Amino acid sequence: MSPSGSAPTASVTCGAPGDLLGIAWQYARASSIVRDEDLLRVVEIAAGGSARFTGLATNRLQAGDRADIVLVYAENAMDALVRTPRREVVIGRGHLLVG
Repeated sequence: MSPSGSAPTASVTCGAPGDLLGIAWQYARASSIVRDEDLLRVVEIAAGGSARFTGLATNRLQAGDRADIVLVYAENAMDALVRTPRREVVIGRGHLLVG
């Protein structure tokens, strides 16, 4: 509870469970990645580009597949990664986690 007695409102910027964009930001920051093309590659990997590293077929969405979705207001993928805007909606494994 806040000092006024009302329940606090959630303001999630990154790091919520299922927030792959937040995990990507943490990886880029910990790895000191700063070049635009490297940051873009981090976003691409977080957005599904890792399938080839795990032996999965790329772009193979089927009913029953895991669903992780992060919705943010951003100009582009790099803006979403670097500026870490407030998460409007986070869905992890098909369950609403934020929003």
